[in-house]
Amino acid sequence: MTTNTPYWRLSALYFCYFSVFGVFVPYTNRFFSLFGWNPADVAQLIAAIMAAQFVGPFTLAKIGDVTGKRMQLMRWTVILLLAAMAVAALAPESKPVVLLAGVMFGLSISAALPQLEATTLHYLGDRQQDYGRVRLWGSMGFAIMALTVGQLMALFGYLVFVLLMLFFAVLMWFITWTLAQQVEIEHSHDTPVVPVWHTLKQPVIILLLLTAMFWQFSFAAYNTFFDGLLLENNYPDWGSGVAIFVGVIAEVAMFMVVAKLFDRIGVLPMLIVALVLTSLRWSAIVWVMPWLPLQIGLQSLHAFSYAVAHAAFIYLIGVYFHRSQQVRGQAIYQASSTGAGLIAGNLLAGQLIVWFSMSTAFYLAGMAAAVAAGLALLMWYVGRRAPTDTVPSSR
Repeated sequence: MTTNTPYWRLSALYFCYFSVFGVFVPYTNRFFSLFGWNPADVAQLIAAIMAAQFVGPFTLAKIGDVTGKRMQLMRWTVILLLAAMAVAALAPESKPVVLLAGVMFGLSISAALPQLEATTLHYLGDRQQDYGRVRLWGSMGFAIMALTVGQLMALFGYLVFVLLMLFFAVLMWFITWTLAQQVEIEHSHDTPVVPVWHTLKQPVIILLLLTAMFWQFSFAAYNTFFDGLLLENNYPDWGSGVAIFVGVIAEVAMFMVVAKLFDRIGVLPMLIVALVLTSLRWSAIVWVMPWLPLQIGLQSLHAFSYAVAHAAFIYLIGVYFHRSQQVRGQAIYQASSTGAGLIAGNLLAGQLIVWFSMSTAFYLAGMAAAVAAGLALLMWYVGRRAPTDTVPSSR
């Protein structure tokens, strides 16, 4: 990592950003159930947020690429995030009001991330493999919040849910002021914007986005139904929490060393290995169901399923897309993976559970990850045959 990289400020931004998710994702159902919401109502809220997250990454992407004012734009997304929380807090028992707040939340949180990712890659320069050392603090924030917020809500009441997200959003807003000026000055010397469609027409880019989509498609069953699967099989209430925490700790550990693995083995080979292990992981969740220790230990594969895969995708977006397309490249990646992939994966997994069983949904997830691994292998082959001036090496 270069000496002029503001490591701690970027890390703090990731920590705050994913701490918001660490509060929201595990405890939304618990919070709104206090105001009379049933699980179907909460599912509709999550669907509204996911739909907004499909659109959100594109809202400010081109502006960020053209002007270079990425942190200024991120500040506006944080203001929208604060507004979303205020709207929800005004009438948490009102479904229409909270759905509106959910759309605002989804738009803001998804529009902010491409600006942050592009800014981080901008600072890393030629050392984009070091992305994991910055991003690991986001995982730490998520893990700490997911582990502690439930107890804090029990001790101090439901307002903890809102106040913690407000705290981290405000802190994000202040941190962006420490980065904006330097990024904007450096960006002013960039070359003119290259039409993004010229990049998207490359076969290797199409394969990259399809790989990311199937990768996140495979995560849908785990993200939404893992807790239910364990409870269905008579696991203790704390089983899923401990398993998820083990996974996040493994993810953090991997982020610390993933740059060295990329340097020694290569980005695309590591991505292929990660996707193969992900495919085995989703099926093995069903296979090891009778044994709690094995189930918890299995989640350490999250180090590959998420940390290696995500770091590889971010790296590849950073090198395949021209520097004048970085925010839009990140937006397209977010929309194709956590947007289209997760939406389709959740819809199909839900139907499979209704028609068959939760186990069937996890077997489908394993198949989707296997497809992603095959696409990554094809991407490696296509990339090695492409002209060296348009496609970077697999390293």
